[in-house]
Amino acid sequence: MRAIQASGRTGPDGVLHLSIPVGTPDAEFEVVVHLQQRMADGGWPPGYFEETAGSITDETFFGPDQCEPGAPDATDSDWPPGFFEETAGAWQGELERAPQGEYEKREEL
Repeated sequence: MRAIQASGRTGPDGVLHLSIPVGTPDAEFEVVVHLQQRMADGGWPPGYFEETAGSITDETFFGPDQCEPGAPDATDSDWPPGFFEETAGAWQGELERAPQGEYEKREEL
């Protein structure tokens, strides 16, 4: 399998036409197309955040309640004030891995 990267521009009808020279006449090929819109400023496609915000509906996914009125913002925390500033980089000495013991012997399959 070969990966061929190309770029193109859609016409006024919104259709992107590709012409890919493969060098093998009268042969069949499977083609996989991955489209990614190129942004002039390198940013996100128009409407990206509006379309994706709140799109995860899996009940096992826990996200912040930042969209609810009265929800705490990112500065509210259960950590004491200055905790991270005082502890970040404060470790003195060497890190040592504790003995891991013997691994479990299992029957071969």
